[in-house]
Amino acid sequence: MKKVCTVLMLIFSLLPSKSFSQVSSDKYEVELDKLIAKEYPKYYNSLKTILGKFQEHLISNKVLKNSEYSSYVRLLKQIQSNNNEKLNITYNIDDFISRIKSGDIEKIIMNNLKSLNISESKNALFQVKLTELMKRKKKLNRSDIAKVFLDTYEENDYELPMVKLKLFKFLDPNTNDVIYIFAGKPNQK
Repeated sequence: MKKVCTVLMLIFSLLPSKSFSQVSSDKYEVELDKLIAKEYPKYYNSLKTILGKFQEHLISNKVLKNSEYSSYVRLLKQIQSNNNEKLNITYNIDDFISRIKSGDIEKIIMNNLKSLNISESKNALFQVKLTELMKRKKKLNRSDIAKVFLDTYEENDYELPMVKLKLFKFLDPNTNDVIYIFAGKPNQK
């Protein structure tokens, strides 16, 4: 799974940021979702099961009120206003994600990249917004990332497993994943 995220982030970072400045569609994410479901249904179904269990954990621990979009928005706004917000999460999503075999998902994505509408990618827009923030602030915190989630994704986006996974990994204090963003070329000085 880390390879999949890394591959996607590298692809997004290589694309020019101006092409994503007016993205209002999640067409790429929908196409990617359908592609993974079709080409690797066992992984896709396992991922959806894990995400459902994590969501249930968030609800039972009162991190989320329910599974509605408004609960996610409320939580992200809460994190945005309080960078040090402590969440009652004991379910380690990485433990469960690492148990499912991702197989050749990277190859499937790379082989189908030309047919996917990457110019209409909210994931790429998410990366661009993080990069722009990083250029201005030099250091990102949880509050900044919560704001980018709120500014980028809409209600229907949170139903897509790859978007939900990104959000859950952000929320999970137990995750070991690194958020990869393209921050520009290193300064030679």
